[in-house]
Amino acid sequence: MLLTENGADNSAQQLTVSGYENAELAYPTWYANGLTLLVTNYTNNQPKLLKVNINSLQSQELTYQGYWSGMGTVNLVNDEIIAYGGQSESSGIYNQNNNKICMQIGDNTPFVFSDLAEGAIGRAPWFCNDGQLMAFEAMSGQGKLQIFIKSVDLSNRNTPIIPVGNGNFAAQHAKFSPDGSQLVWVQNDNQGRSRIYLGTIDY
Repeated sequence: MLLTENGADNSAQQLTVSGYENAELAYPTWYANGLTLLVTNYTNNQPKLLKVNINSLQSQELTYQGYWSGMGTVNLVNDEIIAYGGQSESSGIYNQNNNKICMQIGDNTPFVFSDLAEGAIGRAPWFCNDGQLMAFEAMSGQGKLQIFIKSVDLSNRNTPIIPVGNGNFAAQHAKFSPDGSQLVWVQNDNQGRSRIYLGTIDY
């Protein structure tokens, strides 16, 4: 789409992915090369991640066999590392409430990045630009979606999970500043109104 002041209403180009012309595609996010997208295919409520070239519109399914995965994100430093809200197909029927944040490196088996016990309803992971931190949504102890951050340390998968904001009020959609020093997110106030919050990260 040409985002100009007087741009034509129909100037956007629909990206029709080869082989997925009738698929329900959502949650696009960029690879660092600017030529590739990570996209969720939600067709038949069986979400899978596709790596899509925006020029050829050819794709590759990245989701590990036996898993459902959605709301994916790409590590901009090492694009072999992706993360998503996922669950095993052994659950029988996909239910977002059963998601945990999973990390997958290349074609290897994904592992749970969010808390194994309390990380249910893992959603919307997002890497810091330097690839060293990830923010994600999961349930707080008060039963509300809350933002958490965790170091991306492949040599130690048990780094602490740090809660962000107030677990009494629902929060979502965390994004890092370009230099990774700050985090913004949406959080409800005590009247249920969504507000923007800004925090400084010290790590």
